[in-house]
Amino acid sequence: MVDIFHCSLPMYDMVEVQKYNDILIKVVGFLIAIKSKEIDASNFSCEEKSLLAGLLNDDNKFLEANRDNCLDLWKDNDNMLFSHICGQLYYEKYINSLIPFCTPQFDLDSPIEPGYYNAVIITHKKYAHRYVSLYDETLYDLDSLAGSKLAINAIDSYSGCVSFCNKVSLGQDVKNIFFHPDVLVTGSHRASIQAITDEQADVASIDVITWSLLYRHCPESVASCVIIGETGTAPAPPLVISSALVEKFPRMADIVKCSVIETLNHLNSPISVLTDSLNCDILTNLTDALNALMIKGAVVFPSTPDY
Repeated sequence: MVDIFHCSLPMYDMVEVQKYNDILIKVVGFLIAIKSKEIDASNFSCEEKSLLAGLLNDDNKFLEANRDNCLDLWKDNDNMLFSHICGQLYYEKYINSLIPFCTPQFDLDSPIEPGYYNAVIITHKKYAHRYVSLYDETLYDLDSLAGSKLAINAIDSYSGCVSFCNKVSLGQDVKNIFFHPDVLVTGSHRASIQAITDEQADVASIDVITWSLLYRHCPESVASCVIIGETGTAPAPPLVISSALVEKFPRMADIVKCSVIETLNHLNSPISVLTDSLNCDILTNLTDALNALMIKGAVVFPSTPDY
């Protein structure tokens, strides 16, 4: 019997909002346990019964957040129930082991279509004048980025690298002569923002959701930066489930997916099943968490998005 199952929400899990992600995971766990108790397991295989027993162990403590080893979790995912992953990374490395099923719908000050996202292009405020259009001083001209030193979070990040290079017609070549030859790889969007703040780089491309969350929860971290453009849109980072779970235990996989989607949709469609099972505090906490994370619902994928 599996005693502990793992999940991870690494895409937007900066320290300021970790407690809110923990609330989401807790509610998902409660829903999985409640739904699992309603299953008629009479026709289950021994393996399925063992899995079900793991989901119903004492105090619903079967679900554990994994913040340290996401890559290992995605590769060796027999114990993984769900996770959140960059679409570019999923497509390049995990398309056979993970299955996308939805993405959070974020409440952004943007006309972006639900289920999609983009990145904002930033620079230091005191250097923003370098990029002002010669024809309209209220606009920025991305052609003037030529020669600028670029900070990227990772070479395989869609929002932090690929979408930006596509925007300025470079394909995916960040070493293109268009830019300064020294590209700074920072390891995270937040570190790229810090690099701009510290004047270690001239421009960076930042996931719009990361930018919005930091603007809300840690405004001092973005105070020295200004947005000078944005990239095109793409399918947002998907929530994924283990393909092994889907293949071996499709009924369990459906419960996990439904539990995640219902949790994300709570503001639009309150989770009534919890009112009889839990202290109302958890629903209040969930509402606060969703608002803090700027999540207003879930966009369910009818098929795998084209990443």
